[in-house]
Amino acid sequence: MAAFFKVKTYKPGISWFFISSILLLIPGPDLPKTIDWLDKIFFDKWVHLFLFGILTYLWMLPYCKKNRNTGPKKRFAGLVA
Repeated sequence: MAAFFKVKTYKPGISWFFISSILLLIPGPDLPKTIDWLDKIFFDKWVHLFLFGILTYLWMLPYCKKNRNTGPKKRFAGLVA
């Protein structure tokens, strides 16, 4: 297990986790008012997709660079996502 999880390789993912957690925990009334057309395209959902997509990518990046076998990669990617 120690060879699999080296904290240094996951620092970008850990950092992004804390940044996105802080951003996601801001109360709605404290956020600036949006323009009407942003509500129509569900802008808040796109922001969530972006935040969690980057988080998943940063968590998977060290693992995908390390291992060559694609079978375990797909299972691990599904678990992380």
